[in-house]
Amino acid sequence: GSVGWLEELFSEVQRRGLSTPDAIVDFYAGALLVAPPSPELRATLVDYLADLDLSRPDAKAKLHGMLRLLVSTPEFQLS
Repeated sequence: GSVGWLEELFSEVQRRGLSTPDAIVDFYAGALLVAPPSPELRATLVDYLADLDLSRPDAKAKLHGMLRLLVSTPEFQLS
């Protein structure tokens, strides 16, 4: 289910030591897109995660929201 998927997403961020919005966006964009994201898309995703605190209970939901934004983009649809 989606809960397991969110747990895995959160665990992957922690395992890789991705602690900044830039690092998280760069990792997932690199993993999911065939080409680097446009500067505008990257900035939107980084801005979305700007207040991310991995120690807060809402961190998983925030990461999930960023991925939902990423996969809804034309860049992802073309991958």
